[in-house]
Amino acid sequence: DYSKGCIASTLRAMFPHATIRTTGRGAAGEGEDGAGDGDPAGDEEGQNVLHLLRKLETQVGRQVDERALRALHNLSIRDAMEALTKVDELVSAQGGQCRNLSSILQSVCRKIEKRSSKSQKIEDRLARLAVQAG
Repeated sequence: DYSKGCIASTLRAMFPHATIRTTGRGAAGEGEDGAGDGDPAGDEEGQNVLHLLRKLETQVGRQVDERALRALHNLSIRDAMEALTKVDELVSAQGGQCRNLSSILQSVCRKIEKRSSKSQKIEDRLARLAVQAG
């Protein structure tokens, strides 16, 4: 169960707001380690993010470094899934070979973060304009 502990720790680091379950779902209180208080949908999505990350690491035979994990952590769960899916596509396009998985992941995360930042700025401007007009 050492790997289960490592996975739970990684999930907690990536998604501190989510509840991390380390065993199967059971009765209330069963199968929870008590960390966090996120909603069940977020928990499942967080598990999916971690599963895809581990799949990529296994596929290329390399682990993602701390910088790449931080870049992934800065994204929402939905954006993190998008980033990992894009990285998976890029690695697959290279025949499953990748010399620097961390670099690719960081780059994709930055692009998604920049896009999200631009969207937020546009929404903020529209909200200010609506307030001024109203």
